[in-house]
Amino acid sequence: MTVAAFAHTHKLFDVAGFAVDRAYLSSSSAGCMDLPVFAIDELKGIMDPDNDLIFVAIAWNRLNADRRDLYLRLKREGFRFANLISPLATVYGEICGDNCWISDHAVVNFRSKLHNNVIIKEGAHISYDCDMADHCFIGAHSFIAGGVSVGEQSFIGIRATIFDDVRIGRKCIIGGATVVKRNMPDFSKITVKADNFAMTRHSEEDMESKLMFNKNVR
Repeated sequence: MTVAAFAHTHKLFDVAGFAVDRAYLSSSSAGCMDLPVFAIDELKGIMDPDNDLIFVAIAWNRLNADRRDLYLRLKREGFRFANLISPLATVYGEICGDNCWISDHAVVNFRSKLHNNVIIKEGAHISYDCDMADHCFIGAHSFIAGGVSVGEQSFIGIRATIFDDVRIGRKCIIGGATVVKRNMPDFSKITVKADNFAMTRHSEEDMESKLMFNKNVR
């Protein structure tokens, strides 16, 4: 679902139009969803600074750098930003920043914090006491356990799982369906190849000894 369709469907805001840099404005971009398309450099003459908000609707391109750069540029120019929060999401934590998008059925649990320009896609679960730094992207149906911190501009892929109390550094990439149990330093990447799959068999008694909460054995 596009950002505009998301906002319109859930009646979060009245979408007045779209904007691109003038270099990308052409006759083919004269209208979108029956709404006008403006050049960004003319927005200040069009928008009401006291009532109108803007949202940077860019996903994870260049490890969220495109979204970060435009967000920071518009913030320096004095624009105010919307947060798009689905009424189908569950948010007990704190949204400390702006330009955040929390999609349908996402969960942000108690004492967790989202900072500026964070995108959380459908069905993602952020557990208790987590911290999502600026410009992160959290993929659909990923699961982040309690006490996790995710560094600035990091990407977490679809259905990834991060275990409790893990520290993810700045500008990290966690691939889809990846399981992360250890801290990741800045600028690191972890993925799982499709053919890298191992299955082992154990006795029934051994299996029942694997999950010991008091010893944190997995």
